[in-house]
Amino acid sequence: MSDELTLTRWPGERRQAAADAGGFLQRHSGLLITLALHGGLVWGLLQFEGVRQTLSEAAPLMVSLITPQKVDEAPKPLPQAAPQPVRQPVATPLLATTAPTTNANAPAPTVSTPAPAEPVAAVEAPLEPPRFSAAYLHNPPPPYPGASKRFREEGSVQLRVFVNESGAATTVEIFRSSGFPRLDQAAQTAVAAWRFTPAKRGDLRVAAWVIVPITFNLEN
Repeated sequence: MSDELTLTRWPGERRQAAADAGGFLQRHSGLLITLALHGGLVWGLLQFEGVRQTLSEAAPLMVSLITPQKVDEAPKPLPQAAPQPVRQPVATPLLATTAPTTNANAPAPTVSTPAPAEPVAAVEAPLEPPRFSAAYLHNPPPPYPGASKRFREEGSVQLRVFVNESGAATTVEIFRSSGFPRLDQAAQTAVAAWRFTPAKRGDLRVAAWVIVPITFNLEN
């Protein structure tokens, strides 16, 4: 009978213990969660410290070599040459020299004569131009054109005349016009018939050019 009572109470006690444990967990669940979080945090810090220590131990060590600077050495003094003994001048005897003998059969030295100077070219005599104003030439002035008188045309014309060795005018050109063709033509025709004293170079007659001015004036 006692055994049956014992068996009957045992399941009831187990249920009571389980209920008490469940109540304890329910009442202290926040504390348990907090402890679990702190434990995880501590474990993580320990793992991080281990990794950092491992990385610091595995970091390579860099070593740089410093080359010592070369110290400039002072230049070594050059060895001084030993003083040389001064040599006294020694008088050398003068040797008598014999005069060179001349060979009587030796050819006489040739004397070069300067080449004759080239003749200086004669200076050319100045040119004397032809003349046309001499009285003995009898050169009449050109006639005044009638139309020029009616139109009161006046002016001066310059003619360029080529005179040959005989004194004849072979070419008569208008060097400067008077401004009126009738006056220029009258002067050109008259001078073409003139006689000239030919130009000279020294005593030689030569052909040359000469300028002949002609003036047309109604008052004269």
